[in-house]
Amino acid sequence: MIKIDEIWGGCFIILICILVLGILFFKNKLEIIMGFIMRGIVGTVTIYGVNQLLFSYGIAQSVGINPLTILTSAVLGIPGVMALFALVLI
Repeated sequence: MIKIDEIWGGCFIILICILVLGILFFKNKLEIIMGFIMRGIVGTVTIYGVNQLLFSYGIAQSVGINPLTILTSAVLGIPGVMALFALVLI
C-alpha cells in the first residue's frame, strides 16, 4: 500500500526536477532579458545626468524621459542615447 508521504515526496522530487530543467532552459533567455533591463536603466540614468549637465551649462534643449526614449536606450544602449541627444541638439 502506498502512503500519502510517499506520494508527496515523489511529487516534490518531480517538481524540483522540473524547476531545475526550467532554470537550465531559460538561463540564456534570462540573461538577455536582464541585459535589456539593465541597458534601459543605465540609459535612463544617463539621459537624466546629461540633461542636468546641459541645464547647468544653460542649454535648454533636453531629451525627455518617456517610454520611447527608455526603449531606445534599452535596445541600442549608450549609442542610442547619444543618437537621441544628437537629434535634439541638431
